[in-house]
Amino acid sequence: MFASVLVAVAGLFLARFLYKSRPELSEKMASGLAPVHRLLTNKFYVDELYGALFVRGLALGGGRALFAVDRHGIDGGDGEVKPAAGVNGIAWLVRDAIGRASNAWDRYVVDMLVNAVAVALEQGSYLFRSVQNGLVQHYALAMIIGVFFLIAAGKFVLGLY
Repeated sequence: MFASVLVAVAGLFLARFLYKSRPELSEKMASGLAPVHRLLTNKFYVDELYGALFVRGLALGGGRALFAVDRHGIDGGDGEVKPAAGVNGIAWLVRDAIGRASNAWDRYVVDMLVNAVAVALEQGSYLFRSVQNGLVQHYALAMIIGVFFLIAAGKFVLGLY
């Protein structure tokens, strides 16, 4: 991403230099490289080629042929969208298959994982329910036991005392 931004910014600075600061350089380059300049100015003649082949050639000259291809090849028969014929039929089939796969993934993977987390938290809550009973004396006892565990860990595990 950084490289593409760097190339774009460099292009902006180069364009500013050639067309704003030193326009005589761009005119000199255009006259020196006239065939390349003409090709780039006309966008590789793609629009002219497209117009000649598709607009004037097929659409105006072969309208019936395109209609027949659309009706029988793309729509899949006599103009109706059918589940197993033509491009539209294949699209229908793929959407149906992806829909079924997505439904199965959601039902058997995502929902099971969510339900498993819910069951684990529900079962784990029984342990915490017994610890949190509302009696301050039990909380004080748990804190004292925790302090003794910390002292023992410092002595026997870390060797501090």
